[in-house]
Amino acid sequence: MSKIVKVIIPIISFIVFFTLLPKLELNQVQSINTKPSYSILIPANIQSILDKSCIGCHSSDSKNFKGKMKLNLDHFTDGKYSKGKLIAKLRGMAKVLTKKSMPPKKFRAKYPDKVLTAQENSVLLDWVKVQGHDLMTK
Repeated sequence: MSKIVKVIIPIISFIVFFTLLPKLELNQVQSINTKPSYSILIPANIQSILDKSCIGCHSSDSKNFKGKMKLNLDHFTDGKYSKGKLIAKLRGMAKVLTKKSMPPKKFRAKYPDKVLTAQENSVLLDWVKVQGHDLMTK
């Protein structure tokens, strides 16, 4: 009889535990976000440059997976980048703008109207540097 009890009690306990206790829904579990998020206000003149030459490939709505994974400009304003990530993205933009390597050659050939003018490149580069500096001093 004691062998039966030793087998039946764990089985009953198992059944009770998994059937009577309420199940936790994943959306009820809240995680604690330990990293604060940062966002940048983009002035109208900068936004117009980004809209003309960058947003097409570097936004959440882009079909260019590689472009939006490398840099998603929507995350500059929606707070999805941490401070360090945002600084790194701004540094990357500064390098690209300094080298004048965006948009890529194939894209430039197909859409010459999307190429940054020298003035647009300069304005955007100055803005990126100021934003990066401001973030590093916060």
